[in-house]
Amino acid sequence: MNGSPLTIALAGNPNVGKSTIFNALTGAHQHVGNWPGKTVEKKEGVARIGHDDVTIVDLPGTYSLNAYSLEEIITRDFIINERPSLVITVADAANLERTLYLAIQVIELEVPVVLVLNMGDVAHKRGIRLDAAEISARLGGIPVIETVGTRSNGLTHLKTAIAGCTGCWQTLPTIHVDYGDLLEKEMSALHSQIAADPILSQQYKSRWLAIKLLECDEDLRARLDRAGYRDLLDAADHAADRIFEQADEDAETLITDRRYQFIGNVLHGAVARPAQGAETRSDQVDHIVTHPIWGVPIFLLLMWLVFQLTAHVSAPFLDWIDGVISGPITRWAVALLGAAGLGGSWVEALVVDGVIAGVGGVIVFVPVLFFLYTAVAVLEDSGYLARSALVMDRVMRLIGLHGKS
Repeated sequence: MNGSPLTIALAGNPNVGKSTIFNALTGAHQHVGNWPGKTVEKKEGVARIGHDDVTIVDLPGTYSLNAYSLEEIITRDFIINERPSLVITVADAANLERTLYLAIQVIELEVPVVLVLNMGDVAHKRGIRLDAAEISARLGGIPVIETVGTRSNGLTHLKTAIAGCTGCWQTLPTIHVDYGDLLEKEMSALHSQIAADPILSQQYKSRWLAIKLLECDEDLRARLDRAGYRDLLDAADHAADRIFEQADEDAETLITDRRYQFIGNVLHGAVARPAQGAETRSDQVDHIVTHPIWGVPIFLLLMWLVFQLTAHVSAPFLDWIDGVISGPITRWAVALLGAAGLGGSWVEALVVDGVIAGVGGVIVFVPVLFFLYTAVAVLEDSGYLARSALVMDRVMRLIGLHGKS
């Protein structure tokens, strides 16, 4: 590595062990704050790679770069605007068909990428065998590293890959998903229009921006509209209309399907799975809670149960704390102040009606918060909260919101 400072971004889906990789690389050399003007947590750390210190930014966990959520916008903007020296994309080795989708979108941004196949121990237990070299070859030769973050397995190979990616901006592999003749034709026209604009072509990769415009990315469209690119937006709208007329599907759906086809081709023959056996209990529960019909009622029932737990189970504890504060503690304070000759004075009013009553009014809600956060933590650790975003997405879109809302 050379002497210039490097910034490395760490991206990945929630629950793929991204933060474990971050902690393994940076150790105690971390800083936690918020992204500027946002309430999303920002974690940075320093890792020793060879003889150099590099800054690693742990980006928010996202399922895609489609700008449906604040986390997705933050992740995408950081990669585009900050141009990190390298993007480490973490995928779940046991669920590559799903978690590689984000990696493909990052690769389409034409940035240096190292793909980490984490949770290899889970994949091994399920009888899944991976050919990392073959996956790398099919992704244009980007480094593909197998790791077990909880045991720091593969960390040395990952650091070697990071060290070898200095200057990768000049030697990026060209990987283009084949979106089919219809989409490619419209993309090519938009690509040419974008490439002809010196400002846009400097800020964005022309092909990537053409894809996002066909996907009707609302965040990017709003930015381009404010910047005066109405002609480009109109051209994208006409292209999307032509695609829908000819394919009877919107461009975003077609693009998503083509990406998953590409992922399937990458993994075909490179991932060996055991013969399909009986579904596990976890899979059976998953099918039920994400059912297109029963999923929403189940979600509403669980939220009602969380409310009942919070409101009713915590009530006896709340009443007990309130009784202790308004009873013994208040009487002791009155007795002590009376013994000191301050009974009935403004000091007694300040202590009893101000300090004790005020602090007590806050403390009585501790049981409510305890049971609420315990219930939410259980749902989050079980993986249900992530699935609830999928379940509620169709309903929330009726009012213009994303499922994660």
